[in-house]
Amino acid sequence: MSQVLVVEDDPDIRRLLEIRVGRMGHTVVGVTSAQDAWEAIRNNGEPDVMVLDIVMHGTSGIELLRKLRDRPGLAELPVILLTARDLDDDVKVARELHADLMQKPIELASLTRALNRALAPT
Repeated sequence: MSQVLVVEDDPDIRRLLEIRVGRMGHTVVGVTSAQDAWEAIRNNGEPDVMVLDIVMHGTSGIELLRKLRDRPGLAELPVILLTARDLDDDVKVARELHADLMQKPIELASLTRALNRALAPT
């Protein structure tokens, strides 16, 4: 069983993600902000994958991902970025930071495939 850290400030979307990922058999930790994500990592250890919203209050998902990539042990963490925006810049940044990018509204079958890819042995 893998641990998935979901960082999403919209409570409805976060709950949907928690339910779906939990039904896949994973342990899910859901938080609302970048600060809460750091606390969850301190308390629960490094997750196996992170599902991360780009647009959040305070620190954005992109800023959090940049900080993760600078940390030993977290630099290679699989990350799935979520966005409601349709911006070429998001695609570019996701590639640069080695993250998958998913468009909201989230298609649950696509989320399942993305998580399976992220968790596949390399």
